[in-house]
Amino acid sequence: MVSGPGGPASGLGSAFPLAVALGTGILFGAPVLRFTAERRSKRAELASSRRRLVEEIAVLDLRHEAGEIPDGDFRAARTALMNRLHILARAVEEDGDA
Repeated sequence: MVSGPGGPASGLGSAFPLAVALGTGILFGAPVLRFTAERRSKRAELASSRRRLVEEIAVLDLRHEAGEIPDGDFRAARTALMNRLHILARAVEEDGDA
């Protein structure tokens, strides 16, 4: 066995490729992990917005059934909420395609 600097006996010969591989993984892996985390965060935000809109529509429906909201106001408010829900659904779809 060669026991000079960088030879197998010194341990540097096998450690250097490992260090290069690890450094490369960190260099290129970190942005991918950040992108994945940001995308997960965006999906969670979209899902939360969707839940809130569905709840708003349900409350609106209940209030209308209870006679608290006149028909015209109910239709206008429900149409506006449904339009927002459709826009949100498209955003979720587009995020899924990315």
